[in-house]
Order: sequence, then C-alpha cells, then structure tokens
Amino acid sequence: MTITFQNTPAHLLAYGHSNQSTFRTPTIQDAYDAVVVPGTIATYYQQATGGFVLALNRPYFIDPRTPLFQQNLIGQEIRASFYTLSSAHGPTIENAVDEASGGDIELWDTIIDSYDPAEVADSWLYYQRYYVQDSSDRLDHYATLVGRPLDIPRQPSFLTNPYWMSETTNSIEWSMTFDTIVEMHDRLEEGERMMPIIAWKRTQPDSWRDLDRMVREVRDVGFQQLLVWIDSFRELEEPVGQLRNLRRAVERSALAGIQLGMLYGGYYSLALGHLGLWSFGNGVGYSESRSFPELPSTGAAPPRYYLYGLHRYVQPDVAAQLLRNDIDGRFDIPGALSQRAFGYDPMRLSYHELMTHFVLARGAEIHAASGFTLDELRNELLDTAEYVESSAFLSALVSVDYLRRWAAALA
Repeated sequence: MTITFQNTPAHLLAYGHSNQSTFRTPTIQDAYDAVVVPGTIATYYQQATGGFVLALNRPYFIDPRTPLFQQNLIGQEIRASFYTLSSAHGPTIENAVDEASGGDIELWDTIIDSYDPAEVADSWLYYQRYYVQDSSDRLDHYATLVGRPLDIPRQPSFLTNPYWMSETTNSIEWSMTFDTIVEMHDRLEEGERMMPIIAWKRTQPDSWRDLDRMVREVRDVGFQQLLVWIDSFRELEEPVGQLRNLRRAVERSALAGIQLGMLYGGYYSLALGHLGLWSFGNGVGYSESRSFPELPSTGAAPPRYYLYGLHRYVQPDVAAQLLRNDIDGRFDIPGALSQRAFGYDPMRLSYHELMTHFVLARGAEIHAASGFTLDELRNELLDTAEYVESSAFLSALVSVDYLRRWAAALA
C-alpha cells in the first residue's frame, strides 16, 4: 500500500512555533501536502503544538527526531525537550536521559547498552495513537486562531518509527532502527498505516550501496515507501557525482519496488519526482538539508528571500538587486503571485511575509515542474544559468553553477 497526496512529489512542510502566522495564511494551503510535527515540540508543547496542528485540519505526521539522543551528552547539555521526548519512547530511554542529566554517565552509550526495540515500538505507537486525545485541551482556542470551523481532529496520516543515524547495515545503529521498524510493523492494527523513516550517513563518496541495502531490508518487511534523512546532503553544494548518486538510488529503489522520499530536500529533490521520488521535506524558510549531530540546534529561520527562478535563498538586499535587473522576468513567481505586488523590493517584506513567500514559491515550483518533462526541466535549468551568466551584473551577485550541476546529474 502506498500513501499519496495531492502533489507529486509530495511537499512535507515542517511546523515551528515561529511560523504559525504562515501556516494560518489561506493562500499557502495548496503549496504543501502534509505538516511534519517535530517530536521535540510535539511532546514539550503538547497542547500548544497539538492544538494548532489539529486546528489546521491538514494531513500531518510526527517525526520522532530520535537522533537527538544519539550523542554522548551529559548534565546541562541535555535540554528540557529531551525529557518529554524520551518519555514518549519508553522507560529505558527516559531513564537513560535522567541518568545522563545527573552528570555521571553519557547518554548514547547508556541507550545502546539497554535498548529494547519492542519497548520503544510500544511506547512510540502509544504516543501517536493517543496524540489527538492527549493534545485537544485547547483545540477550541486554536480553531478560532486559525480561523477554521472546529472539526473532528485528524489522526496522523501515517505512523512513524524511531530511527538512528546509521552508516551500514552492519552497524548497531541500523540494527536498532531495523528491529524497531519490524516491531512496529508487527503491532499495526487494522486500518493503520506506517511510513518507515531511516537516517543514513555517507562514509565515503561511493558508499551509496549501503543505502540500497537498508532500503531493500525495509522493503522486505513489507513496505512500498519510506522516508530517508541523508546526512548533510546540501543540494546547492554537492558535486555532480553525489547528485547523480542520489538520482540512481531513487531509480534503483523504484525498480526494487519501494519509493524513496527525502525527509529534507529542495528543488533538486523536487525534480527527482520525475524519476520516482515520492516526497521531499523542508521547514518554512530553512532545512532543505540537515546535518548530524546538529539536530539539537533550533530556532527560527533567518530572514532570507527565496528566488523562484533560481530555486535558492539569497539575502533580501541581494534579491532586490536581482529582481530589479531581471529584464526577462525569470525570477518572478508566475501570475498573481508576482513580486511586482511589492515593487521588486524584498527589503519591504516582514519576516512573516518572507516566510510566506517561500512557501508560495515552493508551491509554484511544484506546479511548474509537474508540467515539464525531465528534459524540459533540465533545459529550464540550463537556460536560467546561461541567462544569469550572460549578465555581468547578475553573475556578480549570485553564482548559478549549481543549476548546471543539477542539470548534468539529471541527464
């Protein structure tokens, strides 16, 4: 059984408290398919996060963010949200966090020594199954805030599993991840759907077969889709070889009968929807990639402007210069969403408007890409690169080498 949304690939948009205004904006609702609720804020702000997300009445799922625990933290390095997140994963992990907070032991070593996949599966399943019931105390308030009629709250669109950053199928981290996936799969009740999540760290440029082996093992449990977090995969910076390796991994998985989705990704991931990628995710204005072990770092996205035609963020002052000198109008969001609405001046936009603009631009990208063949999409990337490089002024403001690398990897 596969899970589908309106768009292909589906756009998974991560929720953050600083983005409530953006999520309430009516015009963005067609620009994303599902809300990703980080486990840290889902558990730490149970009523506030739950009430708001449920009031949106949109598809959503909870990302357990378990690699937070995959560090040898001690004492005051352990943040308050670690405790609430650990409580949703069972007494063994909860006790490990409590003990590490005392300063006598290191967190990850303790979890490895005592990990019980059955206990973790039971606990995380329970948390997700009762998320609506346990998060609805302030639903009336948030329905009024969001401006939507109060409806029967949605259950998560699918259940997820705790996962650990792994290098190979021979690693202890992969055994912990895989055993938990199996335990959860075996506990699913009639009508429940599960989307496995895995996290993979490249050990060397040619280690992508390790990812293939992980994907096949998940497939053999009985799944036809999964989500993967590829550590530090920065689309704008990756060389052609690594971009092409991701493309081939997507194609090999599709041929093997299981669709990959990217937990973090940008426009290049969007383009891979033509080759079988079922989804890609990002935050509002950030998180097109994520690095391990930097997962604990949180906070609002910086105030950047997303250029639709270049498929990237730039500083608002740079964006203003690019837009004013864009003779062909290639950087505009088509139609009514044109930057002409604010006089080509991103400097005039508030933080909320910058974030909302990003989501609208991403939605416009998805719509435009769906109308292209893969060859047409490649040609669009190359045409835009040539357009910028032919102008000394534009090319001095922004490098577009990544567009050529994306096009080459898609060939």
